[in-house]
Amino acid sequence: MSNKHFNQGNVWGRVVATKSGGLGNNGNGTPALSVHVDCSGAYGNIHAFGRIWGKDKIDAFFEFHRRNTDAVMKFTGFISQYYKGLKNHTNYSFYKWDAAVGQPPRAAFILSGDVVSKTMKNDAGVITLKYVKPASNGYRATSEEFELWFLDGGLYESFSIGQLIEVKGHIQQGTGEDEFGSSMGEVRPIVKVVRAIESK
Repeated sequence: MSNKHFNQGNVWGRVVATKSGGLGNNGNGTPALSVHVDCSGAYGNIHAFGRIWGKDKIDAFFEFHRRNTDAVMKFTGFISQYYKGLKNHTNYSFYKWDAAVGQPPRAAFILSGDVVSKTMKNDAGVITLKYVKPASNGYRATSEEFELWFLDGGLYESFSIGQLIEVKGHIQQGTGEDEFGSSMGEVRPIVKVVRAIESK
């Protein structure tokens, strides 16, 4: 089923900082650039952190950014997660970018994978979704597990452990911005759309 697995992250916002990572730790000594994107808006106080890999891509990004310093940009890439202490953080790797005039800031994800577990935490549904990247170009197959949250109980109950599903959502603070323009709560990946790809 791994050929039906999918991972895409999309980020809209303004670049507020960059930092050279030197040689990346992905095993092949590839130069890495860390990019900090402010995506704050309807989904809360959101800051996305992503990496651009490879000297050619880094040079192309700096050339584009010099010509579009204050523009809202759309970044496309992959989403990943890591634990720091007890907290799970979401970040990105970017391979494409462009100007996104008039687009509202946000950080989003599209994932397809197998549902490994389901549980309830703090009145919200939480799943573990296993994504498998097939072997290609001399690289072995790899897998990654994502912790994803649901505020919609009906959506959370619409699938079972063992199913292959597609999810779409946003990185969101709490329930998002209220009518007064404030937002509270933890920043988490919140699923908004679920599509069953295969039954259990």
